[in-house]
Order: sequence, then C-alpha cells, then structure tokens
Amino acid sequence: MRRLFIILAAAVWGCNIYASAGSYGADSVFGAGTGSRSLSMGSAFTAVADDSSAVYYNPAGLMLLEKQEISVLHYPLYEDTLYNSMTYGQPILDFGAIGAAIYRLSTGDIGVYSADNFEGGTINFEEYKATLSYASGITQNLFYGINVNIFTMSLGSVNAVGFGADAGILYQPFDFLRLGVMAHNLVNPSLAMRDEKEDLPRSITAGVLFKASFKPVDAGLAIDASAAEEAGARIRAGIEAVFFNTVSLRAGYDDGLLGFGAGLSASGIAFDYAMLLNEYMGPLSRFTLSYRFGLTLEQQAEEKEKALREQVQRMIEAEFKKREQARAGEYYEKAKTLAAQKKYEQALAELDLAFEWYEAHAGAKNLKGEIEAALIGRYYNEGAAKFRQADYVSALELFRRTAAINRNYKETQLYITRINNALKMKSGARDIFNSGVEHYANRRYDRAVEDFTRALKIEPKNETIRTYLARARTQLSRASGGASLAPAQAEKVNSLYYSGLRSYTAGALEEAVKQWKEALAINPSDIRVLKAIEKAQAELAELKRRGIK
Repeated sequence: MRRLFIILAAAVWGCNIYASAGSYGADSVFGAGTGSRSLSMGSAFTAVADDSSAVYYNPAGLMLLEKQEISVLHYPLYEDTLYNSMTYGQPILDFGAIGAAIYRLSTGDIGVYSADNFEGGTINFEEYKATLSYASGITQNLFYGINVNIFTMSLGSVNAVGFGADAGILYQPFDFLRLGVMAHNLVNPSLAMRDEKEDLPRSITAGVLFKASFKPVDAGLAIDASAAEEAGARIRAGIEAVFFNTVSLRAGYDDGLLGFGAGLSASGIAFDYAMLLNEYMGPLSRFTLSYRFGLTLEQQAEEKEKALREQVQRMIEAEFKKREQARAGEYYEKAKTLAAQKKYEQALAELDLAFEWYEAHAGAKNLKGEIEAALIGRYYNEGAAKFRQADYVSALELFRRTAAINRNYKETQLYITRINNALKMKSGARDIFNSGVEHYANRRYDRAVEDFTRALKIEPKNETIRTYLARARTQLSRASGGASLAPAQAEKVNSLYYSGLRSYTAGALEEAVKQWKEALAINPSDIRVLKAIEKAQAELAELKRRGIK
C-alpha cells in the first residue's frame, strides 16, 4: 500500500520546521504567517499589526491602515517547496476595515512508494488558505477584528477542506503603547483525508508594542507571548527602527531563532526583506512587495462631505427653481392685471421683477412682447411730437425706448442722430450719455446713474445731462425703497455680491451669507441678493440636518 498519509504528515511537519520554527508540528503550515516585516521581527506582530499582514497577525490592526494596501510574499523554503501569500486591507469610512488573504504552500514532485518499497511515480502536495477579514472600533482607541478561513489540502488525488475563524483585539491607550490579543483557530478547522483527520490547534497570543520617536527615527519594541494546544508557551520579540519614514532596519527573536531584515518605502511602494537563521537548513530568505493606494479616511471624509454638499446643492437648486417660478408668477399676474388696464409701463416694471426671479418665465415673455407691440407706435409718435417741440431730452428717451423694442422701427435711428446733433455734446460725453439713456429706457437706473455721472464729468455744465441724472436718481430711489444709491454704494453692492458668490463656490456658505447681508443692508430691494441669501440659508439648514457644518 502506498504511504500517502505518511508522506503527507512528513510534508506538513517539515514545512512547520522550516517555515515556522518552534511550533513543533502543532500548527498548520500557515503558522509561517505573511509579510517579511513581521518575520524579521521574530513574528512578534500581534500588537504591531499596522499593515495588510494584520489579516493574519491581528485583524483588528486593519483599523490602523491609512490607505488600501496590497502585499505579495515570496518565501522559498527547501528544494522545490515554495510558500507564497497575498494580503489586502482597506479602511472604509463609517464602516470599519476589510481585508483578505490567500496563502499557498506547494512542493515539487514527491516520490510515491508501495508497502513493498517499489517506486510508484510522483505526486504533488499543495495546501491553500483563504481569509476574509473585518475590523471595527469599539471606542476611539479599542478595535476588534475577525477572520473567516477556508483551508484546502491536496496530495495527488486526495483532497480535504476545512473551515475556521480567528478573532483579535487591539488597544492603544497612549501614543507610545499598544496592546493586542489574537486567538487563532478560535473556530477549530478540521481537515479529513479519507480515514485520516487533522484538527488544527487553537492558539492565543498576547502582545505589547512600545513606540518612541527620536526624529528623524521612529522606533518600536514588540513582545509576544503565546500558548497553543499541544505546543506549550512561546516567546517572541522584535525591534524596528524607521529612518525618515523611508528606510527600516529590523531584528527579532522567535523561540530560540534569530531573524533580521530591512525595508525601503517610497511613493506608496515598499520592499521588505527578512532572513531567518535556521539551524536545520541554514538561512531562509523572505521577500515582500507592497503597494499603498487610494484615499485616506480623512480624504474619504472630505469626498463624502463634498458629495453630500453637491447633493444638497442640487436638491436646493431644484426646490428654489420651483420657488423662483412661483415668485415670478406672482409678478406676472400683477403685470397681466395692469396690462388689462392699459397701464403698460407699470406692467413692464412688474415683468422686469418677474424676470429677476425667473428669467425663463414663458408667460412673462409673451406678455412683454404683447405690451411692447402695443407701446412701440406710441413711443415713436410721442417721440416725434417732442422732437417737433424741440424737447430733445424727452424725445431721445422715447426713441431709445422705441429702439429697445425694435432698433430699426421706421425712422427711429435717424431721429436719434438728429437729436445727438442738436444736443451738441462732445463726442466722448455723447457716447456715454447715449449709453445712459439706453439703460434708463430699459429701467437699469443704477447703470444709468453711473453713465450720466461720467458724462457730466466731461461736460459739467450740460443741463441735459443734469436733467437725466436727476431723473435716474429719482427712479433708482423709488426702486430702492426711497433710499437713493450713490454710484459708490452700487459698486459696493456689486462687489459684495460677487465676493459672496466666490465664497459660496468655495463652500464657505456662512461667509457668503454674511457678505450678501452686508449688500442687502445697502440695497434692501436687490432681488439677486435676496435669492442668493435664501438659497444659501436653505443649504445651510439642510447640511446641518445631515450633520455637516
């Protein structure tokens, strides 16, 4: 009879000797753990556990990861025997941390012999372990983690599967001190191969880490004490010194064996090397390549807040669009009533307010077109009459209103040219004055005041300009609730408004509201400022409801 199970037992025992010295065959081959950093520190890693190898040494340590990390281990043992692993860890905001690992032990060809010692060919031995991990916090400094493990073993045509679970706790009461406890095989896996059965033993390990910083050097001393079924107590210790957060030197003691190692880290990529001085087969080398990527928890929090702010902004935009349409509708209804009474100028003033609230109001646009069609003839005829009376100031205003509706209506432009010639202004003053009249005709009284003031500086004795400036100020005073805005005040309102917009765009809503309220104190009837304040305050209230300041 072929001695399959004798070979299996020898393979498992041998791998434990070389991969996890001191376990005395009482642990599975995966007692070799993962990561070169840990091995070079004598595997005293229960309280360290701050990289993706925490999946094996203490899953609670996944909570210490700054970013996602993936590590690949290559560990050549003896002859054609290889031990490899891959670990992964990821911190997730408001959830905890997750991890995964896969381990593989494989051998070269193993000779098979019958009971009569006749050669019967070769077989291969492979053993796998897969782990899924989850970690979370109990308090700010106390974490727990659990592993669910799947084991598979194959020797030729014989296969076995087992399931198990681990659990760990990590506590950091001070910056310089960290404590950890890890229970391996808390749910005990059992591998059955035909009539043979292997139960993997339980073990518990307690660890402590002392940290110190002597810039630019960060140092750590780790000590582990463990006890396992059928194996007794075991002591491990390791030290690590990190220079400039880049170069690491390590040494460790593992139940009579010594380990050494070094590491190099830059731009999220790390390479670690470990050497275990093994009295049976000589030194064993272990290599690990790691990559850290993705967002830190702080960056995840920033991205989450940004996404929430954008979501709230879109929601408030949609809500306020309806509100603005409703407010515009109120002014539109007033304009309809005034238009029915043929109070066209007053109706147009109400429509201007409607457009300030909602520029795309279809009903208001149609009504404005109807009113302008009714007014254009009147403006033109009245303007021609004023021109014949030599009342050029009134005539110019009426023709400018006509041109605002239809620039080429009849002889409007000809009349404007004749009036400009009759007013006899300097060319610079005339152009600015005409711009002011156009603003005045379109009820942009603040802009009209600015233009007339500039024109008057060029021709300070021109009575026509003075007359229009007085009219524009009167109209601006009415539009501002009786408080006439000086050019400097209007400029200040504009400056505060756009400054508030910049603050709003940068996410500083409270600062934006403060600036807009300053503008509103100067001009209480500025609708664009009123709209901005209402919208920002609604966003602030919604963000506060969602816990974002």
